[in-house]
Amino acid sequence: MKTKIKICGIIRNSYARAAANSGADYIGVIVDINESPRNISLEKAEEIIKSSPIPTVVLLEKDINDTIKTTSFLNPYAIQLIGEYSPADIQHLKKVLNCKIWKTISIPKTGADKEAYQSLLKLINNYKNAGTDAIILDTQVAKKKGGTGQTCDWDTAEKIGEAIDIPLFLAGGINPENVCDAVRKVRPYGIDLSSGVEKAPAQKDPEKILELVNNIRTIK
Repeated sequence: MKTKIKICGIIRNSYARAAANSGADYIGVIVDINESPRNISLEKAEEIIKSSPIPTVVLLEKDINDTIKTTSFLNPYAIQLIGEYSPADIQHLKKVLNCKIWKTISIPKTGADKEAYQSLLKLINNYKNAGTDAIILDTQVAKKKGGTGQTCDWDTAEKIGEAIDIPLFLAGGINPENVCDAVRKVRPYGIDLSSGVEKAPAQKDPEKILELVNNIRTIK
């Protein structure tokens, strides 16, 4: 099975088209995360989503009612939840939303000890049992919930991938130069990146997107 590719932080229709034309599987739009340079309005997100085949919406610790309202308005393929959403929240959202629910989990930049690893596995399985459709592993960085642009501990990510039974995306510091090493090491269901295919913050580079996709597709 080929590795799925999600290009996140899309702020323009032209970037969504560049991702689709390159062969990427998903795009991600970031809504109401004001600290992100890739944050866009609800109206702009709606415009981009309508022009994309499989869009996802990234949300950070929104109130459950606001999460439902935003998701119902945008009607994406999936929502990606970052931060303090509990398994109980996921259960509730699964009952009322007609889309996939993905959850970001932060893991250390360097090796997790046995206790931390077991805690991560328990957490992921709790989210899976609550109805989560996919897990995104991103890098644990102080005061940041996601979109770190820094690589996580691939050894721990590899172990997690082998131990769980749920689609796993690898995020954090992935770019055209290291994507093949990341995929060969972790063997994730998919990769999720943003800054790794940019020429400036939030400014996607179509050539980098195409290079990344072409590099992944060489992996046997």
